[in-house]
Amino acid sequence: MHIRPIRLLLLSAAFLGLSGGLRAQDFAGELAHIRTLLVNPQSLLMETKATVDYAADMAGNKELPRVLHTVIRIAGNNYFYENEMMSMVINPQWTVGVMHAQKQIVYGRNDARGMDKAKKQALSRDVPTDPALAEKAVYLGEQDGVRHYTVAQPGGGLSRSDFYIGAASRFFTRLVNEYENPAASGIKRTTVEFLRFDDRAVFPADAFSEKMFLRFNGKTAQPAEKYKGYELIYTDPELFNNF
Repeated sequence: MHIRPIRLLLLSAAFLGLSGGLRAQDFAGELAHIRTLLVNPQSLLMETKATVDYAADMAGNKELPRVLHTVIRIAGNNYFYENEMMSMVINPQWTVGVMHAQKQIVYGRNDARGMDKAKKQALSRDVPTDPALAEKAVYLGEQDGVRHYTVAQPGGGLSRSDFYIGAASRFFTRLVNEYENPAASGIKRTTVEFLRFDDRAVFPADAFSEKMFLRFNGKTAQPAEKYKGYELIYTDPELFNNF
């Protein structure tokens, strides 16, 4: 059977389009899998390193963070989040947040509302899994066991995002965001490296203790020795969602 060259080109284009669609479906499946790992985990340890590349007019500001090392720990109803800018611990009794630059400790009696919302907020902020991302995903190949997807995101502050997912781990290894208008946002690029993810982590008994940040003399709270001089602010844990 003779196939005309023009038809061959059309068949090739159709095959490439189908392949691209399958790869977009693959990315949707990858995101869905990651979401299942993050929905109400009973145990989780995640460590990331975020690097920020600023626009030229912001690059000289030494007060801006260049690198943030973030640790997230979850064990049942206990939660811990920390990087160079802030720390937070939530346990069945207390919610405590520490803003290091402001030298403030905000704390309050905990309830299920504050704990659940703060936990979900932090995970969604650090691990993007919106299903809509897959609709515009383009697969760029696999190298050294890492799959690379790119997503164009014009109009929302970002120009593109690149997702790198381990073929074996089925979790992110790296995430790169390119900003649409660095002159306006002050940021050119952010790169997040996922250094560790363990959904079977075991923690010591004091890993979620409010005593890391506070000590009590009767009913009176004071900053722990490491945070001596920090201002204490008592508040409703619901307000912690504004962090």
